[in-house]
Amino acid sequence: MLTNSLLAIIHFLVFLGKIPNWFGKRGIRTALITSIVIVGLVYQFVLYATCCPEGWVCAADEPLHSAIPLIALIYWLLEGRKERPQYRDIG
Repeated sequence: MLTNSLLAIIHFLVFLGKIPNWFGKRGIRTALITSIVIVGLVYQFVLYATCCPEGWVCAADEPLHSAIPLIALIYWLLEGRKERPQYRDIG
């Protein structure tokens, strides 16, 4: 939930045109996208079978943990990779 919240806040600020200074540093976007993709993978392969959301919780849970990581990865692949990331940028 924290990674999703951070991603939402950052992209809302980008939408408003108030990009934080640290967001432009090399590797920050890569680290954020890597974190959200890891969240999505852990949810799909570890937690999905053990979690049984119903109703509106299911309607919110599925996009939050499946669609958002996929959309973030596609955004990064199409728009966010202006410089070549280094392995050390991930951590």
